[in-house]
Amino acid sequence: MKHTVFCRKLAAVFICLSAGLFCACTDKQSSESPVRYGFAHVTGKISGTLPFEINEKTGRITSFFANPLLDENEHTTYLQKDGTFALDIPVICASIGYLNFEFHDQIGIYLAPNEETKVNIFFDEKGKPHIDMVSNSDFTSEDAINILSTFIEFWMAPPPEERVEIPSPEEYFTEVMERIEKMEGMVKKHTELSEYTRQYIINSLKLEHFAVILLFDYEGMMRIRYRNAHRDANMDDFTPITPEKSYYAFLKNLDLNNPAHFGNGAYYRVLKAILADKILNIPPIGDMQIADWLKEVKAIIAEYTGADADLFYDMLAANAYAKQFEDENKPLSDKQKANIKKYYKNTAYVDVLLAKDKAVTKFAESPKPAVKETPAFNGTNGEMLMDAIVSGYKGKVVVVDFWATWCGPCLDAMKESEELKSEMQQKAVVFVYITNRSSPVGLWEKKVATLGGEQYYLKNDVEWTSISHSDKYGFDDVIPTYLLFDVDGELKHKITGYPGNAEMRKMIEGLLP
Repeated sequence: MKHTVFCRKLAAVFICLSAGLFCACTDKQSSESPVRYGFAHVTGKISGTLPFEINEKTGRITSFFANPLLDENEHTTYLQKDGTFALDIPVICASIGYLNFEFHDQIGIYLAPNEETKVNIFFDEKGKPHIDMVSNSDFTSEDAINILSTFIEFWMAPPPEERVEIPSPEEYFTEVMERIEKMEGMVKKHTELSEYTRQYIINSLKLEHFAVILLFDYEGMMRIRYRNAHRDANMDDFTPITPEKSYYAFLKNLDLNNPAHFGNGAYYRVLKAILADKILNIPPIGDMQIADWLKEVKAIIAEYTGADADLFYDMLAANAYAKQFEDENKPLSDKQKANIKKYYKNTAYVDVLLAKDKAVTKFAESPKPAVKETPAFNGTNGEMLMDAIVSGYKGKVVVVDFWATWCGPCLDAMKESEELKSEMQQKAVVFVYITNRSSPVGLWEKKVATLGGEQYYLKNDVEWTSISHSDKYGFDDVIPTYLLFDVDGELKHKITGYPGNAEMRKMIEGLLP
């Protein structure tokens, strides 16, 4: 199966917009905390004139969704012989994710703790599917069919023409705000979607694309802009301005107090960006009492975020613990557990963090995957970095897979390619996997523990960007992307989207001596 839906790089972790990893709380919860911990029940039936026979391969159904704090964003089930299926998915708020069928395009789906969503797909005599979704939300069947294509339309649209001059942080903010206004108009034209879903998409793109990717990384974006405008220039000669803290007043435009954001995966990436930002320099929570830690945090960011609600700061503290899980794969200390139980009146936070702690503790005790050390890097030349990685495998065909834990098509391709990798075990072929900090360390370690191959985790964002935007190897952050090198280390094929085992086998064998 060819994977024709690709994932754009997102600066944090859990969600691939073009692969359906996104979530949104309902307006019905706006007056109270949207955080609840429970299982979303998904049931459904496939009926009518089926254009396929139900078996283990065709009947596989996978759910992908943003599940803040839990990391558990993928669950799989199979169709029964009568066409029915069921999934119980742990969630902490009302969410929108997607279902990926082997026999049908991906569709959006509503999930909520302790609620049921029914998804029925009927194939008419011509084999055309008709989808009916029933849930306790404003998310409609039409939304389920069209939400993913709307996201893809935006993410795959060509970027606006960039000016040659490098804007100041203040000028850049104004530029981005103008782009947000245009984006809102673009999304509002999609009248096939409900108003609820159109507003959700606008919020997601504003939080994710414009805030996390563009505004938080001013220096990185200016390096890319300078390189695009001066292809022959030495990047060592360019040093972008480091924004003042006042630049972060852009956070006031994100309405971080809004509880309707809590089910939106993009909202959590904003929180993670705040916690990781070197200019804001928020301290780790460690063993501090949560109230004491928040006092320090508010002194740093309150004037820039405009956020003063307990909802925002409660979730920011929870994400500070999640950052420890993700960055260090480190369990909670006894002091941290006591602090969590003492501070949170909403036990959902306690249940989620302690459940995650158990999983991290268990995994911390298991053997770690073999990880290759990234070669020394000068910070600007991604081609040299890629050449250095490949040079370690001279005499072998090298298949480089750029992926992320949140990228549905990446994971689907890995599963599909298992048979091909097995065939190549006795041949001069090596599979190299490269990801970056957008994949949480803990979740990444779980994935690669059974994946095999040569694993590289790029901890420096500049490393990934320098490869992704290089002239020779660049793929503009669209994944999965594959680079195939011959036995002399020369790039022979660059493919975006998995082409299928047959085509990949043909390309690999064509490079073998």
